[in-house]
Amino acid sequence: MDLPARREVELAVDIEVELEYVPRWLQRADGSWSVVGPDGWPVSPEDFAELHADAMAAIAAVSMPVIDVEPISVRDTEI
Repeated sequence: MDLPARREVELAVDIEVELEYVPRWLQRADGSWSVVGPDGWPVSPEDFAELHADAMAAIAAVSMPVIDVEPISVRDTEI
């Protein structure tokens, strides 16, 4: 190819990504979303998490803990 080396690397990465399964989403008529599996059929989030347990474990290892607190008071200053 007569492309710069950087472009050849980008093409190689694009081809490699296409070979892996990338999650896809389907929006239904009622506005809800569902995960679509590699076969094109909707997959429940639980099944999707089981299929990609290794990726989910890696994400959980580097993610920050979620702190859920209730606000003490809220003041609306736009009135």
